[in-house]
Amino acid sequence: MRNLRFVCLFAVLSAICAAYADETVTEEQLSSIEEDVIDQSAASALDSLSDNSFSAEEPGQSGLDEASQARLKKLLGGNLDKNAGEIAALTENLSTEERELVFDSAKVFQGKAIGLNWAGFGAGSFYEHDILGGVIGVVADTIAISSVVCGCGAGVVTLFVVIIASIGDDQETINRYVGITCGLLFGGAGLWLANKIFGSIRPVFYTKERNAKLREVLGLSENTELALVPVIDPVEKNYGIVASLRF
Repeated sequence: MRNLRFVCLFAVLSAICAAYADETVTEEQLSSIEEDVIDQSAASALDSLSDNSFSAEEPGQSGLDEASQARLKKLLGGNLDKNAGEIAALTENLSTEERELVFDSAKVFQGKAIGLNWAGFGAGSFYEHDILGGVIGVVADTIAISSVVCGCGAGVVTLFVVIIASIGDDQETINRYVGITCGLLFGGAGLWLANKIFGSIRPVFYTKERNAKLREVLGLSENTELALVPVIDPVEKNYGIVASLRF
C-alpha cells in the first residue's frame, strides 16, 4: 500500500508539472487529473489482489502431511547427526521458503537457554537438545543443593554442639563441627555458582553449532549478503555502482 501511495503521488505531480509546462492548471483540470490517477491506481490494485489472492500459500503450510510433520518435529528435536538423512529425505521436496519456515520453528536461542540454565537443573541445555550439558546441569545442581541443605542441617547440630561443648570447654569438637558446616555450605554454594557460569557459557557455542548444523541438514545456505559500492571517477566523469553478492 505504501508503494501504491508513492505511485499515485508521483503520477499526480508528474501530471501537474506537465500541465504547468503548457499553461496554468485550473482547479477543474487538477480535479480531473486526480480522479483519473486514482481510478487507474484502484484498478491496478484490484488486478494485483485478484492475481495474488489465489496464488498465495496459506501460512504454516509445509507441504507435508500430518504424519510426516509429526515425524519431522520429532527428528528435529533429537540428534541432528543421527537423524540428518531422514530429515533431508522428508524435506527434499520442500521449497526454500518452506525449509526456512522449518528452520525458524526448530532453531534454538542462546538467550533463552542461558535463562533456563539459571533457573536450574540444566533446563536450558535440554531446551536446545544438549543432552550432555543438561545432564551436567542436573548432577551439579543436585549435589550443590544437597550440600547446602546438609550444611544447614549440620549448622543446627553445630549450634547445639557448641552450646554443650562450650560448657566443657572442648574447643576441638567445636572447630570440627563448624568446619563441617562451613565446608558443606560454601562447597555447595561454590558448585552452584560454577554450574551457573558453565550454563551461561556453553549455550553460546552450542547454539551456534546446532543452528549451523540444522541449516546444513535442511540444505540451506548461509544468509545471503548484498553489498552496493559506489564507483566515482571525476576525471573520466564515470559513475556507477558495483554489487557484491555473498552467500
